[in-house]
Amino acid sequence: MFFATLLPLAAAEPFQIGRPLFGHAGLALLAILGCVAGLLLVVALVGRWLAATHPAPAPRAVVVADVVVPRPVARHAPEVSAGVAGEAVPVILAVVAELFGARARVAAIRPAATATPAAVPSTEALFQQWTYEGRRQIYSSHKVR
Repeated sequence: MFFATLLPLAAAEPFQIGRPLFGHAGLALLAILGCVAGLLLVVALVGRWLAATHPAPAPRAVVVADVVVPRPVARHAPEVSAGVAGEAVPVILAVVAELFGARARVAAIRPAATATPAAVPSTEALFQQWTYEGRRQIYSSHKVR
């Protein structure tokens, strides 16, 4: 019975470039999707079989090292300006100690000088400078006759 259903496929014309498989694009898509589904099923079954026959090893005990708390180092408090918030001082000290090590020393904490908007060049001015530089390079690369 099964071979009787395959008989029309065997009697079909040979494969030609540009024509869909099995004479219809929908049948070709179904055949390809069926093959992909079958492959996924085989991979899933092999994975379950491997998981059943090869159990995971038992977890090993982890050795924990003794933690030694270093003794506190005598530190001098940094000079803090009037414009700095009190909550920011311990944060700055912690960041400096983390980045540069426990031996790092902060001498003073003061607010940074803010730039005025007129001191910061605009994007257009920066592009114009690049334009002038490019023009200068082009003119200097040509020989004068």
